Amino acid sequence: MFCRRELKIIRNEPNRMKSYHDEHNCCVSFRNKIVNLKVIVEHFEATIGDHPKMKLREIQIRVASKMHVNVNMTRCRRAKKMVKDKLAGNFVQELAML
Repeated sequence: MFCRRELKIIRNEPNRMKSYHDEHNCCVSFRNKIVNLKVIVEHFEATIGDHPKMKLREIQIRVASKMHVNVNMTRCRRAKKMVKDKLAGNFVQELAML
């Protein structure tokens, strides 16, 4: 993800190599399936939690600048919703403890 390369993982490949080589012949990709919703939430949870009214376009720009990956607005919307739900759940649990 951080070397900006798309890894193709083929399941049940009979001649699977078990070693990792850092040299790449493929070009830099701005589409990466490894950067999914959970990764965005994990990296930007504090930022979205501190600024709950942050616009989706701002989240998209931050993901593009930090991770060098283009993501769509739907993925940003779902990440923002997941962070808000997580924070609201924590709030309800804290009130239940009182």
